[in-house]
Amino acid sequence: MRRAFPTALVSLLLTAAAAFAQADSVTDADRCYSTHSDLTLRIHYCTNAIESGQLKPRSLSIMYVNRGAAYESKGEFERALADYASAVKADEGNAQADIALGSFYRSRGQETKAIEAYDKAISLPVDPTEANDYLNRARAQRGKGNFTAALADLEIAGRLNPKYREVYLERASIHSARRVYADAIADYDAALAIDPKDAMGYSLRGDAYEGLGDYRRALKDYDAAVALEPGVPTFYADRGGAYMVLGQADSAVLSYSKAIRLDPKNGSRYTDRASAYKVLGDWKKAMADYATAIETEPDRGEYFDTRADARQEIGDYAGALADRDAAIKLDTKDADLRVNRAWTLLYMGRTTDALAAFADAIALDPKAPGRHRSRGLALTRIGRFAGALADYDTAIALQPERGANYVGRAYVFVYEGEPMAGMPDLARAERADPEFAMGVATGRLLLAAMRLDSAIVVYGDYIKQRPNSTSGYWGRAIANMAQGDLHAAIRDFDKNLELDPTDTDASLLRHWCRVRLGEKPDTVLAGQLRRIDPTTWRAPALRFALGKLTLEAMLAKAKDPSALKTRENLSEAYFYAGEYYLSLHQAAKAKEMFKKAVAQNTPWFTKFAAAQAELAALSK
Repeated sequence: MRRAFPTALVSLLLTAAAAFAQADSVTDADRCYSTHSDLTLRIHYCTNAIESGQLKPRSLSIMYVNRGAAYESKGEFERALADYASAVKADEGNAQADIALGSFYRSRGQETKAIEAYDKAISLPVDPTEANDYLNRARAQRGKGNFTAALADLEIAGRLNPKYREVYLERASIHSARRVYADAIADYDAALAIDPKDAMGYSLRGDAYEGLGDYRRALKDYDAAVALEPGVPTFYADRGGAYMVLGQADSAVLSYSKAIRLDPKNGSRYTDRASAYKVLGDWKKAMADYATAIETEPDRGEYFDTRADARQEIGDYAGALADRDAAIKLDTKDADLRVNRAWTLLYMGRTTDALAAFADAIALDPKAPGRHRSRGLALTRIGRFAGALADYDTAIALQPERGANYVGRAYVFVYEGEPMAGMPDLARAERADPEFAMGVATGRLLLAAMRLDSAIVVYGDYIKQRPNSTSGYWGRAIANMAQGDLHAAIRDFDKNLELDPTDTDASLLRHWCRVRLGEKPDTVLAGQLRRIDPTTWRAPALRFALGKLTLEAMLAKAKDPSALKTRENLSEAYFYAGEYYLSLHQAAKAKEMFKKAVAQNTPWFTKFAAAQAELAALSK
């Protein structure tokens, strides 16, 4: 899905305007900085300040950044880019301008240019007495994913100015990126203590509470943000997202509709509401909202791309491809859109065309390792392992300091059926990238190799590092389930669902563990049905688990126009069927189902390894 530009991040990029020479300019500059709810008015104030002719170079550069952010939030990307370029020109030493430019390029799928902008910001000299210089360098380091370096700069900035609110906000964002949400909340608390009327601070803290799985507390923060600034549509959209997770799609529609009334010319407001209509099963209204988003901002490819995602979910690959093509025609420089198109073609079975599309994305941004990783994953899925390894090798050569490149290479060996052969790559990743927590990747290889005891230990260590990440609980739950320790698996699935109530997979596997233990069904699965689109594959799996659909009907619903998607769905369906027969103590039927699950050859699913483990247990 295309990424909406993180408007909250834009706000954090902007340091309070410096002292200005003239009183009139001070008024306009301050209002340019502080006006959030009315972007047109904000642009007006910024323009007045810029055109006053009285600003010093640094102040002028800051005003261009502020106005550019407002234009970007309105979807006026050419004007935004022009303002960011003007900000750089006005003051080559203003790191904020380079950071804003980097964030802009990343949001438009131009990763190489983004990294170049962040690198320039990092290279600027730092005044050892200026907290703001360290803060800006930290922001650029975060943009590159260098969290340890960013935190070191923030530590210095905090010592220089203990009451610098933006330092706490920036540090909180890093803690959130690392999924250490309790620490993020502590920093948001500190920032809000400095400025208790900061609506954006409440909204960001609400996001962190969502990370902790405390969605009702998140709603309180979103409500606080709305109360402070009732004219900001983003806060209503945040609240709508929380309602969605809580299974209250009707309330989400109301909240998204309020955002639309405040911001009717922003297409993302309509795509947000479309997601709620889908969960309510009202595809007619959902597609109408997607169409309105496109009509409202017809020059933005991301809305075509978002509608393509929706069409692909229901098996309309031809419609999805048409939308992908339309998106690329509008945003010709966005390599992400080309990657999305390539995946659609792959699922359509048009392998040659898909690989050509991946090549197009790489040609557009050849120095971005993520493009090579995407093709490497696709090649792995279709069994072309030599080509996949070559792409990961290229990604490593381009960015040897990033663990993700090595981990992707290691996973190729999982798909080849030799998971332990990937361990040297994980060791390389650990040496190269101190930011990368290796537990999930190591656990995945151990799980695939059926070294279940070791996998459980490794996932446990990862959970200590990242206690608010679902990945560790999920992996350990699968390993425990495969070992037959269903009580331990249920405890981990419970924690997984506490952090992410929308995880249908965890709900289903938890259910089958409980049924196998002779426990009665509870309300968790019924709650999941209120959170997902009833036309998608997981809804039949839920209805089967609830006894509302026969096994034959569930298997029929797993069929998709895409052969690859059908394999994926059937792999899951047969696994659930095996668990069902285990709950009935029909070992022979369970074994038959697990064999069929493994026969789909989808080793990228952890349930593939779980099916292998169940087969091994049944064969003893």
